[in-house]
Amino acid sequence: MSVGFSEKDTALLQRLNQNSWRRTFSPDRDIDWRSSTTPEEYRTLYDAWSLLRGSRHDAALSEEQRIRFARYQQMNLMLVTALFERFALANFESLYGDDDEPAYQEYVAHLIKEETYHYVLFARAIARILESDSELHPLPHRHLKAYLTMAMFLLRWVPFRRLRHSMFFFFMRFTEEVTLQANTMIKRTITRRDCLVLRVWELHALDEARHVAFDDLMLRYARLPGVWAK
Repeated sequence: MSVGFSEKDTALLQRLNQNSWRRTFSPDRDIDWRSSTTPEEYRTLYDAWSLLRGSRHDAALSEEQRIRFARYQQMNLMLVTALFERFALANFESLYGDDDEPAYQEYVAHLIKEETYHYVLFARAIARILESDSELHPLPHRHLKAYLTMAMFLLRWVPFRRLRHSMFFFFMRFTEEVTLQANTMIKRTITRRDCLVLRVWELHALDEARHVAFDDLMLRYARLPGVWAK
């Protein structure tokens, strides 16, 4: 089986590989886990990107509750992203069988390593946020894990490669775009470089920009003919 990469796209894969070596991070080395996000910064995040902002529930919240809600919203986005990337690891591993092109094989290896690091990054960040407020409770995740287990299993068993790739990378592309928007929004909202939440999303975006380029490449080759493209 072969995806059939062109010379131009093979060159793109080689550039992605080079940047995966040069522009990446270590969750242990490149972030100070003693750092935090201040209540004032969470309050700013609430105003900038809260699901409740301007709703009928907003007026009923105290300042402390708005800050706590912003913490929960950050933890929720981190948890969903981390679990998606963790449960998709078997799907990434299955990509090895789709093409023998060395640049493609190498990038799949980078992808698996980077998604594993992202899970560690977000798991540590969530734990640190929980430590910052004794009233916070761990987010429920049993149903999300069950859903992702089933969804990723079914995606691996879609019978045709192009259909399988189009479905899988569509979901990947959507998730990664949301996280890149989170990084952009937080960088516009918070200026303190030592802010934990800012640093977490900033590091994550280093890899995600490459992942989006890879998603777009794979979606282009997975495009179905004629009316099936819809």
